[in-house]
Amino acid sequence: MNNAAQAYASTAKTATVDQRELEANLFMRAAAKLQAARERFSEPELREEALDYNKRIWSVFLPSIVDQSNPLPIELKGNLASLGVFVFRRMDEIYEKPAAERLDILVSINVDIAAGLRGQAA
Repeated sequence: MNNAAQAYASTAKTATVDQRELEANLFMRAAAKLQAARERFSEPELREEALDYNKRIWSVFLPSIVDQSNPLPIELKGNLASLGVFVFRRMDEIYEKPAAERLDILVSINVDIAAGLRGQAA
């Protein structure tokens, strides 16, 4: 997880786009990796790489959401925290009992989060 946080921080320093756009791009990249893993589900190494990347993104995003200094409304922070718990549980389910269709909701959530960060309707 530390490597993910360092990569995230490094990218944030050099990016010319704003923070929200950077975060949206990370979620879209995670969604693309998960979608590729779904399409080639018989390749466990691709699936594990996609899940690991998604876990790293959410491991950085979730603590920042629940941080008291985050200016988001408490209700939204709670909803996003609950969503994060769901994401981690779903990833655990996929590790325990792999099934391609279980990736669909993770792809959808990441696309929706990216859209929200960009201020777009999902």
